Amino acid sequence: MILIVDDDCLITDSLSLVLRSAGYKKILSCNNPMEIHSILDENTISLILLDLYMPAKNGEVLLKELADSHPEIPVVIITSNNDINTAVRCMKNGASDFLIKPVEKEKLLATIHYITKINELLNENKSLKDNMLTEELKHPEYFSEIITTNKKMISFFKYIESIACSSQPILITGETGVGKELFAQAIYKASKREGKLITVNIAGLDDAMFTDTLFGHKKGAFTNAENSRSGLIKEAENGTLFLDEIGDLSMQSQVKLLRLLQSNEYFQLGSDLPMQANVRIIVATNKNLNEAQSNGEFRKDLYYRLCTHHISIPPLRERKEDIRALVEHFVSNSALLQGRKIPGYPKELITLLSCYGFPGNIRELEAIIHDAVSINENNILSLDSFKLKLNENYMKEIPVEQSKTGTVFTIHDEYHFPSLSEVEKVMIEKALQKTGNNQSLAAVLLGITRQTLNNKLKSR
Repeated sequence: MILIVDDDCLITDSLSLVLRSAGYKKILSCNNPMEIHSILDENTISLILLDLYMPAKNGEVLLKELADSHPEIPVVIITSNNDINTAVRCMKNGASDFLIKPVEKEKLLATIHYITKINELLNENKSLKDNMLTEELKHPEYFSEIITTNKKMISFFKYIESIACSSQPILITGETGVGKELFAQAIYKASKREGKLITVNIAGLDDAMFTDTLFGHKKGAFTNAENSRSGLIKEAENGTLFLDEIGDLSMQSQVKLLRLLQSNEYFQLGSDLPMQANVRIIVATNKNLNEAQSNGEFRKDLYYRLCTHHISIPPLRERKEDIRALVEHFVSNSALLQGRKIPGYPKELITLLSCYGFPGNIRELEAIIHDAVSINENNILSLDSFKLKLNENYMKEIPVEQSKTGTVFTIHDEYHFPSLSEVEKVMIEKALQKTGNNQSLAAVLLGITRQTLNNKLKSR
């Protein structure tokens, strides 16, 4: 909220009009400087525009008082006095800037925009430090939809709490199925924005469709435009707009999104009048945007605008400690959705699932659990149904440590070329290690029966 302090009603009304036309909605005016402290006690003020010469109280005196009582609030002096010594004194006493009446609209808005961004960064930095020094989340309820005990995930939650109130865009990256939309929802909850969260998948949208979807159009803007359309930016006003699959955005549309982020202005189709955007932008992609830049598929300037705040969600294979909690959550949810009694599961199931790489991540695990619950006819889920579902994928999956060529062993034949029995021994040991010495599961990994594996172990 911006507070304008000036004894002249015409000045406060004029400045209020300029700010409102630029998209600033929360503005307070004060014509009696003696009331300023009570206003600060009752409202959360982010910036003060202060006149110097007022009959009730001198602005320089008031500036010193504000520096002592509310040092966190930036103050911009607006006065008709262009004396350089006065300007220097005010800056020494804590003013953020010194503007001369009459103030040009563009200069005033640029000053407010700059000071607001600097203040946001300072607040984010302080919040980030405070959160990282504490073990507990301030608002764990914001993240209740995300099932995890992973330390890296929890650190992202703390990061989100720190940047939630920022107006800067957020880039969320991660493989398919890791839960990028759930993170966007958590950010929206933590931001406490008054507007709605609007989600749109922009994959497959050409430039015309993207422009119309986000910016809207006027009646008669094109053929068959019989009615006006406000667009999703307007619908998400004072809220958050989540653009999924940002890596698929066309180059033409990237230019328009960049302009929106830089100026907070956009044009509806068929209109020459700019509209102010008051919306938080969150974008997500499963693509490598650094590679996309190198290939000329994604603008570098847009990328650096978007990654002011960046969250890279780890894949499920890197947080396997979450598998047990996720299994219990999905088993319970699937049973309730199907009107079934919640079944149990064999203790070997967690070990079996932990051996799998989950290329589809949490979405794939949820689908596997839902299928198992659907076909289950007992009180305990069948381990065999999971083995059948996963077995063929074991052969296709390339482990993290394995090269893209699929080579398991690096053979230096100038030293020693391994025999089949040596390779077999290493493979058996690796399979047993990966399955926690569970011979049934190790046999599944090796593509042999448990009896065959047992015989090979006895012959060693």
